Amino acid sequence: MAGPTSIRNSRISEHAVDERDARFGNEAMSPVRDVEKGSVGETIAGAGAIVLAILGLIGLVPGALDSIAVIAAGFGILVGSTALATRYRQVLGRAAARHLEIGGGLGTTALGGLAGITLGILALLGVSQLELVSIAPIVMGGALLIASAATARFEQTAASKHGEDFVYVASGADSLVGAGAIVLGILALSGSAPLTLSLVALIAIGCATFMSGTSVASQMFAMSR
Repeated sequence: MAGPTSIRNSRISEHAVDERDARFGNEAMSPVRDVEKGSVGETIAGAGAIVLAILGLIGLVPGALDSIAVIAAGFGILVGSTALATRYRQVLGRAAARHLEIGGGLGTTALGGLAGITLGILALLGVSQLELVSIAPIVMGGALLIASAATARFEQTAASKHGEDFVYVASGADSLVGAGAIVLGILALSGSAPLTLSLVALIAIGCATFMSGTSVASQMFAMSR
């Protein structure tokens, strides 16, 4: 028969195991929660860019709203690239993900989002507004194209490494929207209705970031349940 000391030691051991399992579980879920937050932020920023650009198109302070929409779209791209990097660091491991982030272009995508934010702020301050809001879709469109290519490369590597498909349904839309935004930005920069064309481009970019954020967030919420 086990004595009181043996029973107490057994309970202490079980409690320690439970604490260890809970700690490891929280550590494992931490990257998932980080991706959730980033994807939700990307979704909100994309929706904000869409709403602001539509309001600008109907004539409600188009110059100011165009600049603010550029900031929102740039923020969405920046947050989205960070969430995507975290997602694939979790899937592929730190060493592989770090190599792919550099080679695959997530760092460049993040810089594109940061550049969009900077251009939007400068345009909002009145520094060459028409030129800057025309350049912004070109920059962010290029960022979306790079993000699409990086995502495809990530999915191929993840599938070969784990034998699973990590579907990012918006990557094809990113490439189409990116190419369209570049064309619209070039036309706007040439002087053909720059505000209107840049607002249309921002609606498209906002839709792309909204779709990508929703896609990744839904996967992460499913994993965390």
